[in-house]
Amino acid sequence: MATFKVSPDGETGILHSTYKDNIFIDSDYKKLLESLIDEDDYFYTVYTLGEWSALKLSGRIYKKFSDYNILSGENKYIYNPNEAINLCCDFNYDPMKWALIQQKNGIDYIFDEVTGRDTDTETQAKKVLEKYPDGMFNVYGDYSGLNRSTRGRATDYDIIKQVMNIRDDDFYLKPNPIITTRVNIVNWRLCNKSQLRKLFTNDNCEHTIKDFRRVTWYKNKKAEDQTGKDNELSHISSAIGYYINYRYSLKEKAKAVWRN
Repeated sequence: MATFKVSPDGETGILHSTYKDNIFIDSDYKKLLESLIDEDDYFYTVYTLGEWSALKLSGRIYKKFSDYNILSGENKYIYNPNEAINLCCDFNYDPMKWALIQQKNGIDYIFDEVTGRDTDTETQAKKVLEKYPDGMFNVYGDYSGLNRSTRGRATDYDIIKQVMNIRDDDFYLKPNPIITTRVNIVNWRLCNKSQLRKLFTNDNCEHTIKDFRRVTWYKNKKAEDQTGKDNELSHISSAIGYYINYRYSLKEKAKAVWRN
């Protein structure tokens, strides 16, 4: 039942409610929320119990990443030319780093990455196309890539579309989530409460692995630390996070339940 608490000075109040107080959600969505207890402690605490201050910020961001998420030797994921490549983009950083992901049986495999120092979006897109000339691409990434620069009328995504001849329908973009939401969804895919891993990277993706191992919170704030000698960190993991958030946010999980 919803509760209302007034501060000691009587000036402010907090209304706390959960999904149980929402008469507009259906039974499938309730089951989804309740199932989070077996998936992820943070998701369950926030989305099911409604305790939004539960996140503790300190140390490594991607705590669920381990050597078990790295594929090498005969276990490496082999690119399938008959399946779409999910191209994950981030912009306005040097070096520019993009991740390439394919999905198989509900599991995401980061099988390659494309990086470039002192480069631009056009050059980066051409580099991807050179490596995968016959690839079928779905594009995900930083929503700010839709902004037009003062030097031209084309956005970063306009440039990718033109260089790689990608249809409008193959761009999957939505406003960037708050960083804590993005990070926790990635952690959930890396390893959930039941120790199931649904996000892996090949060992040749050294920038991805470095990010997952080293990115930390900035001075205990809700921001990635991009300072110091490792100021190249966080960019490719952010790009991956935009993809993961688009595909697996709680809202998208609910849609999948409703379609069944």
